[in-house]
Amino acid sequence: YVDAAEIAAAARKLGMSILEDKLVDDGRFAPYNRSVWANVLHRDTYIDLFVSIHIDSFEEMESVRGTRIYYCTDTPYSIGSKKLCDALAESVKTALPDTNARSFAKSSAEAYVVTKHTEMPSVLIEMGFATNPDDAASILDTEWRDSFCRAIADGIKAYSGN
Repeated sequence: YVDAAEIAAAARKLGMSILEDKLVDDGRFAPYNRSVWANVLHRDTYIDLFVSIHIDSFEEMESVRGTRIYYCTDTPYSIGSKKLCDALAESVKTALPDTNARSFAKSSAEAYVVTKHTEMPSVLIEMGFATNPDDAASILDTEWRDSFCRAIADGIKAYSGN
């Protein structure tokens, strides 16, 4: 956890323009905070991409399931984000066909904060739905999670050409 004051100070030190009023200091690592911190790390240590991993839920319909990978379509990094998103979806589908992994493009009006405020290719991965019994059972299974993480690593390698 990095608090908002530290994030803002690091961003100012690097001459970054940020929306300080969007930084949240409530004891959690809020999405905009994560985006700005990733940008600080990108400028300071040259990280190449940002992958945010989550578990989704849809209380209204427990039949909704599957892995969803999102990217923002209208940032300077959208081409790289789409390439990363597609590589990750393909890798997860290959390793775990039952996940029905799919890519989703979102404009900045609809995109997740971490996919539109980062200064590098970025995606948000929803591993599955905690509200779906099959997805929940998979997510709770250690071997499945290990396979999912290996698929993410393989997708990153495919994206980077290694």
